[in-house]
Amino acid sequence: MAALVSIKVPLSEPLKLKGGGELTELVMGRPKARHLRTMEMTAKPSMGMILDLAAELAGLTPEEIDELEAADAMEVVSELGPFLVKDAGTKPSPSSPTPSTSPQNPSGT
Repeated sequence: MAALVSIKVPLSEPLKLKGGGELTELVMGRPKARHLRTMEMTAKPSMGMILDLAAELAGLTPEEIDELEAADAMEVVSELGPFLVKDAGTKPSPSSPTPSTSPQNPSGT
């Protein structure tokens, strides 16, 4: 299995860039230690810190990342979050589906 080189988040609405272009998918490199140097690490990184990191990893300005739709911003945070918090011996797997917290229909319909 190949190592994950980038994190891709399809956007529900195109993101307009300052230079006049637009993105339909946010492509971010994997975070490295150098990206964490400027972050104030706490038990749980703030959404603002993660979005700033996302901007850096995607080569965007913080102002551009601020224009993401709220649902897209939440998806970006959920994709990057596991890279920032070590969970008792488990490795992050951003390509794995996130368990649903909504009630399941036992009949399967």
